Amino acid sequence: MSAAIDDRAAGAVLGTAAGDALGAGYEFGPALPDGTEVSMIGGGPFDWEPGEWTDDTSMAIPLLEVAARGGVFNDQDLDVVAGRWLEWSVDAKDVGNQTRAALDAARQVGTAEALRSAAREQARRTGRSGGNGSLMRTAPLALAFLHDEGELVVAARRVSELTHADPDAGDACVLWCCAIRHAVLTGELDLRRGLRHVREPRRSIWSDWIAAAKRMQPRDIQQSGWVVGALQAAWSAITNGSRPVDVLERAVRGGGDTDTVAAIAGGLIGAVHGASAFPARWTLEVHGWPGLRSDDLTALAVAAAAASLGRVAPTPERGLLEAVRILHDRGYEALRARFVFGGAGYWRCVLSVDAGGAQRDLLRYSNAAGWDVLSDGRGEPVPSSALADRLERLEGLDAAQHPDPAYRFWFAALLEHCGPDRLPSLDDDWSHPELEGRVALTGAGGSGRLADSFPLPPGQHRPS
Repeated sequence: MSAAIDDRAAGAVLGTAAGDALGAGYEFGPALPDGTEVSMIGGGPFDWEPGEWTDDTSMAIPLLEVAARGGVFNDQDLDVVAGRWLEWSVDAKDVGNQTRAALDAARQVGTAEALRSAAREQARRTGRSGGNGSLMRTAPLALAFLHDEGELVVAARRVSELTHADPDAGDACVLWCCAIRHAVLTGELDLRRGLRHVREPRRSIWSDWIAAAKRMQPRDIQQSGWVVGALQAAWSAITNGSRPVDVLERAVRGGGDTDTVAAIAGGLIGAVHGASAFPARWTLEVHGWPGLRSDDLTALAVAAAAASLGRVAPTPERGLLEAVRILHDRGYEALRARFVFGGAGYWRCVLSVDAGGAQRDLLRYSNAAGWDVLSDGRGEPVPSSALADRLERLEGLDAAQHPDPAYRFWFAALLEHCGPDRLPSLDDDWSHPELEGRVALTGAGGSGRLADSFPLPPGQHRPS
């Protein structure tokens, strides 16, 4: 059951990013005829790279980072979110009008309360604060509260109010988050389950809006940046579509605010069908601020779900040792490792072998509890139980390509030196510790550099 929940949790985040990147190149464009090909073309009014997500996903990332750390979105967590948003907005290509106004007004103080006050003042002054900017980023909150729907409702409104004071925005976030939470836990689609958390008479109004969306196509719904229109367009794409690809393409063909509608739809349909339902042509291409890709999003999502449900996420060293064991059993006596550590606790390592004098990436492991066999070109996660069989069927790697066996013992010694509570990682000053002879240690056991007396990998020399 936990594997299915992890897949659906990752699907909520990958669906958001994939829909966002898919719609980016069509933003503010006209509706497209049924059957028109839709792809991650990039471009659009803000000149996005193909596969690059926009502000929709970028603003969701800090929420996902907090959730992955087990945050509960109290005042301290929200201050962290506010700081990350302010950091992102400095060089962001696109920031929504209401969000930009709140961020600019709160920039000097930089706290969540300053943001919330700025949003309330904007609503009082302009009478307009019901944009779709809080709904587009809300999906990660559902992962933080898989254990408690009541707490999710409170958090969804609190986070929405940081930039959007209108009750419509808060209601929309509550409805969508409750639906995503239910989908991650059960695989079922039920947008109406959140209506019980909306007071009358608004509950009846929302019920009518949801019913109306189901009878229309996304192109028939007036959006204009209004949160209700965005939710209706996303719900229309979901209820009139089938699998995730069909749903997101329908959302984009609706025209208008295509990236936002597709991101919103992607979060919910991804929570129903899981990350495994998205094609590799999308998951391999999506990327964006702050330098993340799909495997990073997956790792963060799984960590968030594990923290919420009280499960212990798999440790990096355990995964590395398993990779080394399997590859040694297959005859690969020496591995080279590149480590990448993120600021929110996600982790990955690429294991390589020497192939004809060149380095060939073989496996990627991350604390998303999954493997990716890079050299088979399939670009899809591999369960640990299937890894040995997949490696056995790889072509083009034979005994003649094995590098110096002595490296095996150096790497094993490094892992043993780190112990169960400390991980090998890169120090900021050295990007290639296997060449420089420097490896930092981080973790519960403390931090610090390996002593100079620790041996270097075979054939390497300390820099003079």
